[in-house]
Amino acid sequence: MRTFLFISIFSIVSMITTVASAQAPSPMEVKKVLDYYYQGQTQPPILVDLKLCESIFKEGDEKNNCENVIDVNSITNGTSANIWMNFLVPKDTTASILIQLNQKGITRATRNTSISGSFRYRTWKKVTFNRTGDWTLKVFYENEDDVQELYSATLNVKEAPAAEESTGETTE
Repeated sequence: MRTFLFISIFSIVSMITTVASAQAPSPMEVKKVLDYYYQGQTQPPILVDLKLCESIFKEGDEKNNCENVIDVNSITNGTSANIWMNFLVPKDTTASILIQLNQKGITRATRNTSISGSFRYRTWKKVTFNRTGDWTLKVFYENEDDVQELYSATLNVKEAPAAEESTGETTE
């Protein structure tokens, strides 16, 4: 009984310590975000997060979140991926977002989307990496006057492993 009680108390203390270690933002950090959201209509959206995902949750608590993150170091020729993005978009604004995939200096794919005012605007576009080598993934914000780069990363697409050939022999 004492061992069980000790384990239970230890578990509770561990959980509290884990929860308490998630540091709350300072009041000034919160104010800065709130001011940006409510008064930042002339500012570009903020790209909070970007991931490559196999799929997107369609329902439940995780709806519109990335499902099965793809390791950027394990992309192979022929891989299809969702470029999942999370934006902070100032209230009462709409922004045009352009996604560009370049390989060997040539634009291989572009995707456009429109996002509107939200603390957490999640969107995604599906792409296929159909060539080996270095790819550059870029995300741009476009308004009437300008185009601004929000993100850029280089991804290396490798040759897919060859399937093992069957010799036609069987072993018993």
